[in-house]
Amino acid sequence: MFSSFQPTSSSRLVTLNLLISSSQAETNEEVRESSIYDLSTLINLVALYDELIVLNTVPARDTDGHASDLIGLLNDEQIVKTQVLSEQAREEVSERAKKHLAVFISKDNSPADNDPQLDTLIQKILPRKMSRYFDGYRYLPTEAYGRRLLGSDAHPTRDHSPMIDRWLAVLNNVDALMRETTREESNYQIFLFRAFLYLSYAHLLEIPFTPDAARASFVEYILKKEDTFFRTRILRSLQTNFEEFPPSSGHDDYRKMISPFAAVVFQRCNGSRSRLVTEIKKLRDEMKPTRQRLRELEWHAIWDSRTEGINAENKLRKVIDEIAQNFGPQPGFLRWETGISLTEGTGEIIDNPTSIKAWVEGLLHIPFEVATRLLYRRPVAEIHHLQKELPSSRALKKVLFELFGDLK
Repeated sequence: MFSSFQPTSSSRLVTLNLLISSSQAETNEEVRESSIYDLSTLINLVALYDELIVLNTVPARDTDGHASDLIGLLNDEQIVKTQVLSEQAREEVSERAKKHLAVFISKDNSPADNDPQLDTLIQKILPRKMSRYFDGYRYLPTEAYGRRLLGSDAHPTRDHSPMIDRWLAVLNNVDALMRETTREESNYQIFLFRAFLYLSYAHLLEIPFTPDAARASFVEYILKKEDTFFRTRILRSLQTNFEEFPPSSGHDDYRKMISPFAAVVFQRCNGSRSRLVTEIKKLRDEMKPTRQRLRELEWHAIWDSRTEGINAENKLRKVIDEIAQNFGPQPGFLRWETGISLTEGTGEIIDNPTSIKAWVEGLLHIPFEVATRLLYRRPVAEIHHLQKELPSSRALKKVLFELFGDLK
């Protein structure tokens, strides 16, 4: 079973498809938007999480046989780890997946637990032996193959693929699903419904799950409980404010597909795709102090006394609020009409986020309101430090074209 002395929020469960799709953005001459979305998601996780957990061994090459430096980085830095489950744990994941599936396959809003066809359907989609899913690819299409079937059409910020639309339309009808399982495209079913296994696996390990672009809209549909892990809330706040401010000036606004972390990485590459892995590693190294501070805050919130936990949670909320304010429409510390000028000490604090001396000395010479806000920025100071590198909407479009060409 999974065990760690760190809070479980420092780990993230990902699909093998996410990694392979991301590597295709690095190696393929023609790049799909779904691969850019997956690469952007992966950059987020590499920046903020200590480790990523996958269910299968990560190949060193992509599906087209190209050696992937990105996959090499994930393996060399031990960012990606394969989790081994006992047979008992596999059976538990299988049972959890069946229960999740039973909730969503229902008639007249009633759970389908007692439907005689349910077990037959589940055996087709989720075989009893978990080894079929975790030990190899003999009984199902690989993640990469699944992406070829489904991922090329699916995009989480746009319309669902026709296959996802069809499955969502019949998800609450056992009879219709039984008919779907007899169609030739049954490989779609296995690829899509494997999401129930990932969700059950994440539930067992008590770590959050990040789907790939091909499954994102489907997972969003079936998830009932919102992911409230703190690092997820950081990424959500960053993304929302990056997309909305300033308002879009055209239809080709790639901010819905690209995260702030990825935008900084892509801009730093200066049009050279060969620099991608170098810049991703550089960003991860820069974010190391942030990950360490988050780990400490999360430890207090999760494992400490109730009083300390409440204090830590309140501090975490203030950290989120400060991210929203800094990356939102009014990133300044004070309104101009206050007439209070910031001292040189403020600049010293911002420019040296890891310097305790700069923070202690600087906070003594600035207005109380500014000092308070800076204190709530410090746990993620390196994130705030990246704000000045974020490209505008039009600049981002230019950056993407220079790096990847015309996206398919």
